[in-house]
Amino acid sequence: TGIDDAVALITACAQKDLDIQLITCCFGNTTIQNSVTNTLIVLELLNRTDIPVCVGESKSLNSNIEHISAHGVNGLGGYTKQVSTKALNVNYIDKMHEVVSTNELTYIIACGPYTNIAKYIQTYPQDINKIKLINHPH
Repeated sequence: TGIDDAVALITACAQKDLDIQLITCCFGNTTIQNSVTNTLIVLELLNRTDIPVCVGESKSLNSNIEHISAHGVNGLGGYTKQVSTKALNVNYIDKMHEVVSTNELTYIIACGPYTNIAKYIQTYPQDINKIKLINHPH
């Protein structure tokens, strides 16, 4: 989660009719570790620690790119905060499948690289008709 993703997450959490069932993090504007921490920071600040967070991919599918340096040293312009919540200690792909399996239709909102989504679809191609992708324009 970089600054732009944090704003998208804040906006999504403010929508009363949006049922956010899972967040998977990946590399992007910062490292996977920073992405997860930043997501947990935003959720704690919003009192939305009910939303599970999973650690996803740390690099792209076709290269060793792990992140670009954007939005400061940690992706949040240097803002830091101790968090008491943790990411789930489960495979994010299986967790995505679990969420999709329990719903008639699942909307996936992508705010960063699509690596997690690509790996999920590669692993569970039978779920493709149960998802709709909403992408965040970069």
